[in-house]
Amino acid sequence: SPLDFTDAELDEARRMNRQLRWAPRFRAPSRLGKMMIQTMLGAQAFMHHGVAGVTTSMRRVTWQGHSLMLRILRPAGEARGVYVDYHGGGWAIGTAAMDDKVNARIAAECGLVVVSVDYTTLPDIDLPGMIAQCAAAGDWAFAHAIQEFGATAMFIGGESAGAHLAACTMLRLRETRPDFARLRGAVVAIYRFARAAD
Repeated sequence: SPLDFTDAELDEARRMNRQLRWAPRFRAPSRLGKMMIQTMLGAQAFMHHGVAGVTTSMRRVTWQGHSLMLRILRPAGEARGVYVDYHGGGWAIGTAAMDDKVNARIAAECGLVVVSVDYTTLPDIDLPGMIAQCAAAGDWAFAHAIQEFGATAMFIGGESAGAHLAACTMLRLRETRPDFARLRGAVVAIYRFARAAD
C-alpha cells in the first residue's frame, strides 16, 4: 500500500505526537469572537495595496456538489502554472484574503495564477465536509487550469491548518485525477513545538 510507513517513520511520528501533547491547544472562538476576528482579518486584507501587475478577483464556482468561493490572483502576462492555496486559522478562522500579501508576490515573482480557497470554517461545517470542500476546489483548479488560465503545471500549498487541508487535497487528487502528475510541487508549512527543558 502507498500509505504504508517504515518503522523509522512510525517512530518519528510517535516522537512528534509526544511533543505535540505539550503544545498549546487552539480553542475555536465563539460565534461573536469569530465574527470579530474575521472582521479584523478583512480590514487587514483591505489595507493591503497589492503588487503591481497582479489582479485579484473573487469567483463562486459549483463543483462536485460544493459551492466554493475562490480568490484568484493573476500575474501580468502569461501564467507559468497554477498554485492552489489554503489559508491557515486552526480550521475555525481565516479567509483567503488574509494570504493576499504572500500570494500576490507568488503571482508576480513566480508567474503563477494563485487560486486561494475561501473554505467554510468550523463550526459552520464539520472537518470531513471541510476536507471534501477543499478537495473539490483543488479538483476544480486541475480541471480548469488549461482552459481558464492557459497553464498545465500545478502547485499546491498552505500554512498550518491550510497545510493539513493541502495534504488531504493532494491525497484525494492522487486517488481521483488521472493527470495528477501535473502536480509539480507542494509547499506545506506546519509549526513544530518543542517542550522547554525543565
